[in-house]
Amino acid sequence: MHADLSILYSAQKTFPFRSKWQFRDAEWMVLTSPIDIDGVTVEGLKFRAMAMRQRPDEHVSFQLEYYPPRRQPRGGPFARIEWRPLRGHNNKMIGPPELRNKLQKCTHHHEFWVNWNHSQNSVRKGALDISVPIEPEPSYDQIVAFVGKEFRISNIDWLPSPDWSATMF
Repeated sequence: MHADLSILYSAQKTFPFRSKWQFRDAEWMVLTSPIDIDGVTVEGLKFRAMAMRQRPDEHVSFQLEYYPPRRQPRGGPFARIEWRPLRGHNNKMIGPPELRNKLQKCTHHHEFWVNWNHSQNSVRKGALDISVPIEPEPSYDQIVAFVGKEFRISNIDWLPSPDWSATMF
């Protein structure tokens, strides 16, 4: 039996505690947090943010992920927002007609409902093939507020800014 990702996505969520950015390696910082719904931590549901250490104010991603306990299907991200990405990509010939072959060079949202309506099986496996532009280009504070609204995380203000000035050693 599959978890109903549409219910998880639609639910009001909170971080159960304040998380900190951690160095994943010399290039990347990552922040992960479990997610609570109605005061209960949902097994397999998490929030992840990633940023490049030496690229301040660009290339930050935020996503909701779900990994089923038995990994069937394997799970992965089911909603993602990319702020000021380094490279663009396009939606190919899939999704709503107005989004097909649209090159996404700026901040964009791999919106849950657009991808879910296209292929629930793909979303369950972490494949988010369709993205929607976010215009005008937001500041970091604006994108964090957008993440909170779109992902329905009421205490998004607990998300600290990446520490681009920190060194690993």
